[in-house]
Amino acid sequence: MRVLRLDDAYGWCVAGRGFRVVVDPWLVESEAPTPELGHPTDGRAALAADALDAPDVVLLTSDAEPHCHLVTLAQLPAPVRVVGPAAAVRRARSVGVRSTIELAPDAEICLDGRIRIAAQATRGRAGRGALAYRLTAEASGHSVHLDTHRPRRVGEARLARADALIVAADAMRVLGRLLTPDALEAVELARALEVDWILPTVPPYGLASATMAERLARPGTELRLLRALAKLHLPRARVARLRPGQSVNLASAPAAPAATAKRPSRRRTDGEPATGSA
Repeated sequence: MRVLRLDDAYGWCVAGRGFRVVVDPWLVESEAPTPELGHPTDGRAALAADALDAPDVVLLTSDAEPHCHLVTLAQLPAPVRVVGPAAAVRRARSVGVRSTIELAPDAEICLDGRIRIAAQATRGRAGRGALAYRLTAEASGHSVHLDTHRPRRVGEARLARADALIVAADAMRVLGRLLTPDALEAVELARALEVDWILPTVPPYGLASATMAERLARPGTELRLLRALAKLHLPRARVARLRPGQSVNLASAPAAPAATAKRPSRRRTDGEPATGSA
């Protein structure tokens, strides 16, 4: 199983033998994502929307625009299935997506006998009914736990060991005070999951055009804190901030992420991620 960072927002691709799951993709050139307060990303992606095909799955975590990008969904080829919470699925249908599956918290499905998707409630900060997911390759047993919102407290969720954790690490600060300690919660969740990899989602907010109010409530990254806590509590785990086009192979022991190819200047690209071994 291979995990690929797709873009500078919340997009990821989890691929293995016979399956490819694309999570919260922003793959089409359009107005820049605005994950929190209108700060744009730099508009690069490692996969094109028209490169997807059956039996690929697009997995949505929320109906909020950074996670449910309608311009991308409208350009998906017809065979692609969209899976997610009811509100996100309704938005996908509104732009012509025909093959959809609605998931509720604690629901679990197995697609084509190859990939198992288990949904969990999350303390989502955006959208209605935001979900976290556990993706498990049926052939190899490798698994990824994904929560790009705010992780639930460990005692509130049923957890089993995972190989990798994809987690939000874009804590909100007001006047320097940390309001959403994602790094602390991420490490607590990683400890419970006994992961080998911690893969933070950290949108690169630009503050050049921010208003004073936005600067006071600036989203800050907690990567240094996350790495320090992980080193203390999870010495064998590796924290890797992947950039678009970089990937890790969960079938191998933690090592440096795969080298990034020359990054495209626009979102539309003919490159596809290697599926690796499951």
